[in-house]
Amino acid sequence: MSQSPRLSGRTRFYHDVQLRGPVPTGLVHDPLAEGHPAPALFEAARDWAGREDLAPETPEGEDVLQQFGWLPVLATGGDEGAQAIRQLTEYWLNHYGRYSPAAWRPAVTARRLTRMLHYAGPLVAWADGPLRERIYDSMARQARHLARGLKGSKNHHQLRVILARTLASLCLPEDKQIGGPVSPQLVHALSALAAGDLPRSWRDPAIAIDDVAALTRVEAAFRARRLSGPAELREAIKVGRLYIGGFCTDDRSIVHLPGSQRPDMAALASLAPVCRKEAEALLLPMGYTTMRQGRTLVAMDLGTDADLHGAGALAVTTGQTPLIVNCGLPSSFAIGMVDRMAAWRGALSSPPAASAFDSDALRPASASATETADRPVRHLELATTEGLFARTVALAADGCEIHVEDRLPASSHDYRLHLPRAAYAKIEGDHIALTYRGGKSTILEVSGAEVTIEESVSAWQDGQIDKTLQLVLHAQAATVGWLLKW
Repeated sequence: MSQSPRLSGRTRFYHDVQLRGPVPTGLVHDPLAEGHPAPALFEAARDWAGREDLAPETPEGEDVLQQFGWLPVLATGGDEGAQAIRQLTEYWLNHYGRYSPAAWRPAVTARRLTRMLHYAGPLVAWADGPLRERIYDSMARQARHLARGLKGSKNHHQLRVILARTLASLCLPEDKQIGGPVSPQLVHALSALAAGDLPRSWRDPAIAIDDVAALTRVEAAFRARRLSGPAELREAIKVGRLYIGGFCTDDRSIVHLPGSQRPDMAALASLAPVCRKEAEALLLPMGYTTMRQGRTLVAMDLGTDADLHGAGALAVTTGQTPLIVNCGLPSSFAIGMVDRMAAWRGALSSPPAASAFDSDALRPASASATETADRPVRHLELATTEGLFARTVALAADGCEIHVEDRLPASSHDYRLHLPRAAYAKIEGDHIALTYRGGKSTILEVSGAEVTIEESVSAWQDGQIDKTLQLVLHAQAATVGWLLKW
């Protein structure tokens, strides 16, 4: 892969003159983000930094390099991590530190600058004077670049770009080109969030967690600088915490949804997500519906026109124990850095990787809800070229029993229930006995289908693919029922 595009004189002028300004000598506020301990990812990043040629070998690797996706992982690695950070930072500054269209796209620059600010401590800790000056100069130039691109924009879906510029204005010394922390674009974006207009990228809860964590860091920076933030900031964070809480049973457990990567669990805990039924109003427009009783959460993926492979999928968690999961996806960093992760992306984005009907013909589901005296009920319908899949899901009042009835367009369909890591399944007479990590046991009773226990995989531990189990229900009637109880 080419190391850097050839720069025209016009491009050099844009970067060297229009983005020129005072070079900061340090930060006036340090956001102090924590690193993400992930052994498989750390090893991959360390090995990459130790290569003679640091040029990325794949487009996914290029994305990781440009967005500094390696920085949060290496920040946890002591001396080894510090050496790798220095090598990759110098490589990026030498080859991409001057403006180029691909490396300085607003969305890419926003992610890179945010990580540089969050991990400024380990980024400059082992840098000598000249390298430290280059790092701070680059931060300021990137912030000016984002500020120029946002002028006059009212696109509140550029949330990450807006937050990166805002954080830079709070962390770097005052700079007229970067502007003050409270901008019309920030107020507009926060107002949209506070009104429940969520970015489409938040369909992946891991992205929502990252963005809401960024909002809380901006709020903390306003407090640390003793500045007044926009009134809409607090309300936007509340809406974000409510939406994220819709996928959680507490601040340390989140349902495993199809196509979703493992979120930053430290960030999740720091957000103290609000686990309330009121989140349903935010979840439905994003293609999800849930039921909650006590510490049990049932989440169902309705699918969207742009994201169909998980339509009809179901995930169940009680307390901190996932009972039914989906295979998930490796993070973009894992895909870009770890051998064989890219090859898994296609397989894990297909219907068999979801706890759902094994059909490529599903269309987004419609959902309706009823509340009986003792239990919530959800009714789902999924249109296909073969006919209509209809599902009714009921959760017992004590949260310890789930009953599902599926009406199929034909009696020859299969569907799957994936189990989490370290779960064990055994067919015992007329039911399946399930045992989970920590010793929790459940019983699955099925009618109208034959059940087989087969191998599956999980991408939930980022950077590695673990072997797991799945229950495959081979329908033998037009109506299949199953009951999970514990």
